[in-house]
Amino acid sequence: MSAPRRPRALRDVGWTPTCGYAFLLPFLIFLFIRRSGSFWRRSHRLKHISLTCFQEARPTLERLIVNELYDHVDRRLLADFRRRDQAESLQSPRCPLRQSRIRDMLTSYFWSGDAIRSRRVSDIVLSGTVDVPVPSARVLADWERETSSRLVLEPGDVEAMPLARTQARWPDYKRCVQAMSDWTCALGLPTVLASSDVALMACRGAKYHHDGAQYGSAAFCNLFLSEDRGLDLHFPSTGHRIPLTRGTAVIFDTGQPHGVIQRRSSGFNEVDFATDQDCIQIFLTWELPIEDAHVGQALKVVFDIAPSTSLHLDEEQVWSNGAPAAVCPESGRWYRVD
Repeated sequence: MSAPRRPRALRDVGWTPTCGYAFLLPFLIFLFIRRSGSFWRRSHRLKHISLTCFQEARPTLERLIVNELYDHVDRRLLADFRRRDQAESLQSPRCPLRQSRIRDMLTSYFWSGDAIRSRRVSDIVLSGTVDVPVPSARVLADWERETSSRLVLEPGDVEAMPLARTQARWPDYKRCVQAMSDWTCALGLPTVLASSDVALMACRGAKYHHDGAQYGSAAFCNLFLSEDRGLDLHFPSTGHRIPLTRGTAVIFDTGQPHGVIQRRSSGFNEVDFATDQDCIQIFLTWELPIEDAHVGQALKVVFDIAPSTSLHLDEEQVWSNGAPAAVCPESGRWYRVD
């Protein structure tokens, strides 16, 4: 018996693959269809492939194409393209940067002895709650007089308070310091608090800002002493949003933009902090040396990332995407400065 003959269409027209992987194409199409959902009708006839199937398959196809082409791209050309793309992302003050581009692109230039040193601004925010005693009525009255008569805080203002007077009038002040010392030790920061400068501060909210131009060589360690006023400490670049209550403890990089805003708000608005509203927060703040081995490790700070630029600077500052930048006080977004 002779072998069955192939149909003329297949016998006369041979199929020759154009590449070694062409035979996998039907199988790949089948897999994409199966993964994208049910596209076979009950009659088992394929009527159409929906737009959803293509949209779900597109990222995978793009990754495959990019991976195949990457080995054939001029690496120097690709690096130059990325640099130009980052430079173009620094826009005017009226067109602030998208925060997704800003993250991990902040550089702090700070004084280290007699020289300016560079480092990456950490996006780590350490927070917790410690047991803080309620301030006495005498201390609360003193804070009220200070903020209303001498400081006269405007919306967004952050000012220093007389620490020595609070220490003398509040016997439980030492308990606050001990609670913070225990908390920082648990984070792997032994004895750093005792050797750091401390100040008592008051704020009526806080406009978005960074402190890298004055305290670039430090990290802030804050302990909030006031009751819950419906305010949050917000870090727009990282997304951290910390409710402020009595005993809230925070450690963060001074170069990281931050502000104190209403809990329901997405940005700073002066109307939220009118003088007839009880929205003042009192807090202790310590300046932790950023070059301390334990502090740098806790915040995962990377040093000396731009040594050549450091040689040409004579003051502390924070750069974004390789250029000087400032923070919008209402939104917390970065914009380029000349």
